[in-house]
Formats: sequence, C-alpha cells, structure tokens
Amino acid sequence: MLNTPDLFAADSTPSAAIPQPDMALFLLWEAARKSDPSRPKPIGKQGLDQARLVWNKWGEFLALRGRKWPAAAPQDVAAFIEGIQARARQSEKVNPQTSPVTKRRYWRIIRDIYAFAVMSSMLEENPAEGENVKPRESERANSFVLPFHAWRSLVDQVPGGFTFKDRRNRLALMFMMRCGLTASEIVNLSVGDVSAVPALEHLRATFGLPLLHPENPNWQAAEPFPEYALHVTGRSKALSRTLLLDSRTSKALHDWMQVRVIGKESPPAADEKLLVGATVGEKLTARLLYNISAALFAGSEEGREIKIRFGPNTLRNTCIVIWLNTGVTATEIMRRCGAKDAGIVTRLLKHVQPEVRL
Repeated sequence: MLNTPDLFAADSTPSAAIPQPDMALFLLWEAARKSDPSRPKPIGKQGLDQARLVWNKWGEFLALRGRKWPAAAPQDVAAFIEGIQARARQSEKVNPQTSPVTKRRYWRIIRDIYAFAVMSSMLEENPAEGENVKPRESERANSFVLPFHAWRSLVDQVPGGFTFKDRRNRLALMFMMRCGLTASEIVNLSVGDVSAVPALEHLRATFGLPLLHPENPNWQAAEPFPEYALHVTGRSKALSRTLLLDSRTSKALHDWMQVRVIGKESPPAADEKLLVGATVGEKLTARLLYNISAALFAGSEEGREIKIRFGPNTLRNTCIVIWLNTGVTATEIMRRCGAKDAGIVTRLLKHVQPEVRL
C-alpha cells in the first residue's frame, strides 16, 4: 500500500503542500468527450466529476514522484492503481481490500485521457496500456437460483397477516419474487411511483405492457381491490420502466397503501419513500430487505437444508428464471429488469429448462 493515504480518501482535497496537477490536458479531453460522436450518449456531470477527481489524484501522485503527466510510465500507473485504498466503510475490516471494480474504474479514466493525448499527437505511447498495467477482471460470482420445490416452500412462507410489518414485508418480498426488483430499486421507490390502473386492458393494448405473471384463476382475494402499475426508475431514462403488477402483488400493494397512505390526516407526498421501516418515516435499508429475505428462507424446511448464499438477489434471480421457463422473451426480461444488455439473462441460462428456446 502506498504511504500516501490522503490522496485516496473519498473526501480528500488537494493540500497546499502538494503541487496542483496540470489540468490543461484534462480540460481538452473534457471538451472532446462531451461532444464525442462515437459515444451513444454524452458524458454526464457525475461522470465528469469523477474523472476530474481521479485526474487530480493522479496529478498529486505524480507530483510526489517528481513527475508530470507526459513523463508518466506504465509502472507509475500500476503503482497508482494498486495504491487506491478501500472505501471508508471498509476501513474497519481486517486487511480491507479495494474492489477490482474500483481499480478498473480509475484505470479506465487514466487510460482514456492518455488515449486522447496520443490521438492529439501530444504523446507517442499510452502509459496506461498493456497487460502489466490493466487491473485484473473482477471475479463474477455464481448467480444463485432456488430449486422449484424450495421456491414453492418459500411462497407458502410469505407473511399473510395484516400488521404494519406483515404488510410491508409481504410487499417487499412480492417485489423481489414476482417483480424481479433489486434491493436498491425497492429502497428508492416513492409513493408517486404507484398508480391504480382503472382500465388495465386498455393500458395493455395501448402500450403493449404484459402482466408480470398470469394469475391463477383459482386464487381469489377476500375483497375487491384495484390493479396497480409501478414505475421503476432505472440508472438512465432509457432503463426506467413501467410494470403492470399481477393480482397477488397488486393485493399486497393495496394492503400496504392502506397503512402508508389511506386514512392518514396528512398523506405522504409523492416523493416520499413507498416502503418505510418499523415506524412511518424511518428509512428502509437494503440490509433490512436482506434480513426479510433471510428470515423467509430460515423459516422453511428447505432453507435449513440448502446451503447457498441467500438474499434479495437469489429471489430476483429465481423470479427471472421462472419468467424464462414460462416463455418470456429475453428482450421483455431486459425491459422488466431495466437492463441495457442480455448479461442478466446469459448468467442464468444454466438454470433454464433445456427445452426452452430463447
């Protein structure tokens, strides 16, 4: 680890004792990157801010070595990338490790700026190129999926009560098990993302949005309730989507809305969170969603037998495999999941029944 931890702290600012980096190249790259016609979309403010932060840290790192950016060597880039410290939230762990994803993000920024310098005839070679500089790929973990008998057991374990926590936990599980939402997407849902659908068939005909699940005709709710649509905000506008909820998920959402919205003296604003913690207004966290998932699994007989890493992603993965096995196309699954490529499908192909043709 480099003996310069202040350069890699998330909230660090350049010290007056450290020479400020040369920003001329960065500003030229920034202007070109904003209008690069080969890119599918222009870089946003967040991306530029991150690139500026990395370039500042790179300049400070070189200054401590008595160099400027044109004199940087591949060894400098490699040392810089390896010297990136783990994030603050990892600092209390024993031997905290910086993730390969973070290292590759820093490296890509340095590589791209130097590539621009080479293309602009400012340099002969890019010091960030080469296998000895490029950080290793992150190891892709297996995508865990539940066997069918275990899944059926979990469905029977979903809370059926009507207390505040029962309704909230049931809806959270439905969002994972029947909508394929990630923990982050559930946490970020707002009250305004929910809309009742008075003319479901008209909406389906107009926008071509299928129900997430065809409902079993034998399932009947005790009392009538509206169908619901849910708007999920993706990482970009193109990846945001509207989901028409099946009857069982709509019922769970309706039950929750009765304690979250209906009958309140001052109903929550549209931008307030849809799901909240143990008390109204308390923030729902991804950790709580993990605990809800783990409690569901632990309460089933199969959960005590099957030794897998279990959490919201396992429920989401199994939901996607069920869609695939029932004939939902890869394109539709990408839309439902807000995915920009088919990787979400290909990682799960080994769990799909062999007779299914995608």
